[in-house]
Amino acid sequence: MTRFIFLFFALAIGSIAFFFLSPSSPRKLREREVSVATESTRESHSEKKKDGPEKPSKKMAQEELKQSIKTEKDTANELQTIQTAIEALKMSLKTFSESQPAPIEQKSHPDLARQTRLPQTELRRIAAQSVVNLLCQEKGGTIAIATGSIIHPAGYILTNAHIVDNANQKQECTVRKGSPATPFAIAKLIFAPSAFAATTSITEKVKWDIALWKIDRPSDATPLPETFDALTLDTSHEFSSQEALATFSYPAELLSKEVILNSLYLVFSETAVESTDTYFIQSLAGLGSQQGSSGGALLDPASGKFVGLIFAIDKEAEINKRRLFALRASRIDEIMEQETGKTLDEYLAQ
Repeated sequence: MTRFIFLFFALAIGSIAFFFLSPSSPRKLREREVSVATESTRESHSEKKKDGPEKPSKKMAQEELKQSIKTEKDTANELQTIQTAIEALKMSLKTFSESQPAPIEQKSHPDLARQTRLPQTELRRIAAQSVVNLLCQEKGGTIAIATGSIIHPAGYILTNAHIVDNANQKQECTVRKGSPATPFAIAKLIFAPSAFAATTSITEKVKWDIALWKIDRPSDATPLPETFDALTLDTSHEFSSQEALATFSYPAELLSKEVILNSLYLVFSETAVESTDTYFIQSLAGLGSQQGSSGGALLDPASGKFVGLIFAIDKEAEINKRRLFALRASRIDEIMEQETGKTLDEYLAQ
């Protein structure tokens, strides 16, 4: 029986997990975890071993204390979880000012002003034409599910490299779009960074987590258009604390395989930037923070341009408390230059 992978790197306390949908129970998830424990954690474990066993009375007191304060949704625990994940990934994210977000009327960032934002209907129209759902069959009948964005009129699709294991140049995916997602094309993998495949370190892989696919042929008898509507990458976008960004993806975490195949919808939500560096954007999101959103698009609501590629979420139990992690559009350009000697636009134009 076909299994469905909900594709994303889930950032949690010192670990990153891939999630699978069990064939016997579509909603049941199992995970294989890759430890990315920090040096400080290893040192603390080593110190505990040297101290030897604790006295029973002391252990009992500690256990009682743990039970009295234990809560999965404790704010301090949540913050520590995110900090550990960021440290493990070596993001070195630049922390913005800790002052309260400015009211919307204060134009410290012009894009936050309501009068400069595109209408939501226009943002949705832009995304609906270019954000697609990918179904990629792997060995053993496994089907990988992800989101991608058409970024060139010739039909080039940008998504994550991690959406398929052992990706090769013969890999093909069914491309769907619309709401519900409907098959319209078959795409072939044309580019994945050699640096992504070369490293076994998760903390290094996420810095190279992009892939390019090319629409090759129609999925049925319906002919393909001569050109495709495409998103424009903004590689010079300057991010601000609490800046609102639009997210578009095909999340599938809460859905059965029947719904995924027949009634999967493009989801539009907003996320607020918390911090960023030269590689990554960390933001607090809502509905977009689900499995299946890997390869999703972050759009500037003022211009409708593509500014970030979603590659991960943290492992907070409640969706509305999860954080999104994305690669900046400028980093995507850097990857292409380092791997091919060409900018993304130059590569796609050849």
